[in-house]
Amino acid sequence: MAQILTRQTNTLTAGTDIATANIFNAPPGFTPGGTDQVPTLDDEDVLTGEGTNPTLNFDFVANADTGAVVITPTLNGIETINVDFLSPDPEILDLQDSTGLTALNIDGVSSTGNSI
Repeated sequence: MAQILTRQTNTLTAGTDIATANIFNAPPGFTPGGTDQVPTLDDEDVLTGEGTNPTLNFDFVANADTGAVVITPTLNGIETINVDFLSPDPEILDLQDSTGLTALNIDGVSSTGNSI
């Protein structure tokens, strides 16, 4: 079930998130058993930024549930994206369905396969 929210700060879930906010936080989530990490930013997510400098803070972990290495969310009006690659495996954040990006900050790249 999609989580549809409008608020100042939104923390994403391991499920589908459809939300409007000024700040989105996407920390690592966990599989239903609670033992393996999954990213909380997903292909199905539709995030709309509002206010001054809408920002997405994304901790990119390997997806223990699906093994997916490419994430292609829909981001509308998110001006700043901060990505921290926390996986030693190659991971890709595909921004083809994003609008409004003006600043991209990347940290933790440890694999030659990581890309945005």
